[in-house]
Amino acid sequence: MIAWSIAYVTFAVTKVIVNWFQVAQNGIERGGDPVANESGGGKSVYKWMPVIGEDCNGCGLCVEACGPKSLVLQDGMAVLAMPDTCGSEEHCIGFCPVDAIRMEWLPLNGNESRGQWRGLNQG
Repeated sequence: MIAWSIAYVTFAVTKVIVNWFQVAQNGIERGGDPVANESGGGKSVYKWMPVIGEDCNGCGLCVEACGPKSLVLQDGMAVLAMPDTCGSEEHCIGFCPVDAIRMEWLPLNGNESRGQWRGLNQG
């Protein structure tokens, strides 16, 4: 039962991330604003955030290392539950014993005073 739950959560999270990137890509291909297209307004911004891979073993070390407590354990896997609070500090990466965490620029509307942000046209 636990293995099935982990597989289902992994599938669900992967589907959300893939959908998120498809929305962003469709907006870029149309010359539009991927974040504005999704939310109905605003400017395109991207935040430097951790992405937890399928090989997460649920040890919780990254959750403990996360100062703003943006990461939580759900069904035996680390999850970025509060992306707005993420400080883009990358502390979580160094504590992962299986290298399941990588950082990526992800589209997000939020408080730009916390973490690293960039606009659509920045490289």
